[in-house]
Amino acid sequence: LIHLGCILSRKSKDDSRIDKVPHMVLAGDLDGLVRVSRVAEDYHRYAILKHGESDPDILQHSVVLVPGMNHFGFVSGKAPFMDEFRDLEGELSHQDSVQQVASSVSVFMDYHRTGDRERVSPLLDKIEQTRNYLKPLLAAMKLEGSYHL
Repeated sequence: LIHLGCILSRKSKDDSRIDKVPHMVLAGDLDGLVRVSRVAEDYHRYAILKHGESDPDILQHSVVLVPGMNHFGFVSGKAPFMDEFRDLEGELSHQDSVQQVASSVSVFMDYHRTGDRERVSPLLDKIEQTRNYLKPLLAAMKLEGSYHL
């Protein structure tokens, strides 16, 4: 499963079927519709709690934040008015956003199709950048006693 600009619902956190299917959450850090805090919850739930942060498991349930990308950064066409109104201003061009998304999805799909680990280092770098980005946010959420973690 590839989740572009969306996350798993909170109801699915205890669904054992999710663990059997590789999935990737890919969102922009300037997404005004899918907030970074919700992406952090998914990262915490699937990359840390269920699978640890070890290398093979992180490729089973990957979470990647694209710096500078908003919700509609990689979508062609006109966004619905209210969604466009609520989205944040992106810093990446449409072309750069599409390239970032396509490269991550391509590596993820290729890895799960072939099992070949030779090409995964760019994706692992993006996952590591996401981990570093989310670390202080997750620490703050734990400190405040967030019941979604």
